[in-house]
This record gives sequence, C-alpha cells and structure tokens, in this order.
Amino acid sequence: MELDPITRTGMSVGLDSVPTTQSDSVTNRQIVKAVQLVNQSGLLGEDRVLEYRRDPKTGQIVVQTVSRANGDVLDQIPLEVLLRLKAQYEQEDKQTGLSGTA
Repeated sequence: MELDPITRTGMSVGLDSVPTTQSDSVTNRQIVKAVQLVNQSGLLGEDRVLEYRRDPKTGQIVVQTVSRANGDVLDQIPLEVLLRLKAQYEQEDKQTGLSGTA
C-alpha cells in the first residue's frame, strides 16, 4: 500500500520545535490525525502500530512504529541520536548564553 491518501489530505508535518504558536498547535494536531489515519488504515499490518509522544528533553513530537506483540520500537522519526544531539546543543547554548536554537 502507498501513503499517498494521507499526504493528499494536506498533512505535511514538521517536527522541529516545541509548539509556541497557533501554527505549531495545528501541526501537532495534524501529526495526531495522521497517526490515527495510518493506524485505522492498516498500512502497517496487524502486528505494528504508529504511536507519537513528546520528547521530554527537546519538546519535539516523536513518531514511532511499535510492535504490538512486545512493545518494541521498530522505527522512529526523528532518530533518538538526533534528539540527544539537539538536547545537548540546546544545553550548551544555555550554558554559553547564546540565544539561537536548533
């Protein structure tokens, strides 16, 4: 199966910041709706489910493919290593007094 039906609904999602504007909140709702649509469609089969969460260190929305059988995370966007790098970068920015964010 293809993911085209979902992309045609205009659900282009960015996962790069903590929601600070109404636009960010709309994007987060779009992510939730897209996850629900994928799960309802059966695109991932009966043994997998798409889940979302907010990373506690970066505030980013994380989307994961999870095994229904044992709860193992099979895939994740963004990757865990990128989340940790961003958290480290933001921490260093705070310590050095820089105002830019990743």
